[in-house]
Amino acid sequence: MGPTRVADPDIPPPWQALYDPASNLKYYWNPTTNVTTYQRPAPIAPAPMAVTPAAFPAPVPAADPYKPAYGASAYGGGSSYGGGYSSGGTAAMNGGGSMMGAGGLPSVRDLRPRTTAGFLPTLEYLRKHDMRMEGEPVEPFQTFESAGLPPDIMDEIRKAGFPFPTPIQAQAWPVAMSGRDLVAIAKTGSGKTCAFLIPGMLHIKETRKDPRMGPTLLVLAPTRELANQIKTEADKFGRSSGLRNT
Repeated sequence: MGPTRVADPDIPPPWQALYDPASNLKYYWNPTTNVTTYQRPAPIAPAPMAVTPAAFPAPVPAADPYKPAYGASAYGGGSSYGGGYSSGGTAAMNGGGSMMGAGGLPSVRDLRPRTTAGFLPTLEYLRKHDMRMEGEPVEPFQTFESAGLPPDIMDEIRKAGFPFPTPIQAQAWPVAMSGRDLVAIAKTGSGKTCAFLIPGMLHIKETRKDPRMGPTLLVLAPTRELANQIKTEADKFGRSSGLRNT
C-alpha cells in the first residue's frame, strides 16, 4: 500500500500532507515544484498593504565644514586651481577627480596654460623630449607658472630646487587637472611621482572631503620600496598644505 493523502487544512496551498505506511511517517509534497519535505511548510505571509507616502519637504542638508561653498575655490580665487581654470556650465567635482556635468556624465575642463612665455611650440616640445601622445591633444605646462599652482605647493617646489616641470609632468598635469583619464609611461627618475601627486593634491584641496570619511586619493604601488618613495614625496609637497598620508 502506497502513501495516502491526509487532511491538513492549515498547510499553505499547493502543499499536500501525505502518510507513508511503510515508514509510519507523515510528510509534505508540493505538486507544483515536486519538492518533498518532512518539515511542515510555513504559512504564506499576507502581502503588505500599500502605503501612499505623504508629501514632505525635502530635508535641507547641513553645511559641511570640509567642503567649500559651490563655485568657490578651495584656496583663493573664484575658480578651480587658483583661478583661470573654471569649467563652464553647472558642474561638481566627484570623488574620482573627474568633473560631472548637469546630466551626470563625466565632462572635462578646457584647461590651458596661464602663461606661454618662453614656450616652445607643442610639437617641437614633444619632439625635443622624445614624447609621443595619443588621444585629444593637450598643451603641456612647460613652466610651473603656466600650471597656476597654489603658493604653498609652489614654495615646496622652489625649496626642492626644480627649475621647470619634467616632460612627463608638463604633459600629465594638464591632462589630469582637466578631468581626463591618463596612462603615462616614462623611465625611472623622470618625475612620474609628482606627475600624479600634484594633481591629486589639488583635487584634495579643492574638494575638502571630511578626512574621517576615508582617503580622497589612493595611490597603488607594486613594491613596498616604491610605496615608501611615494610617501616621501607626498610628505614633502603636502607638508605646507596640511595634507596627510599613510
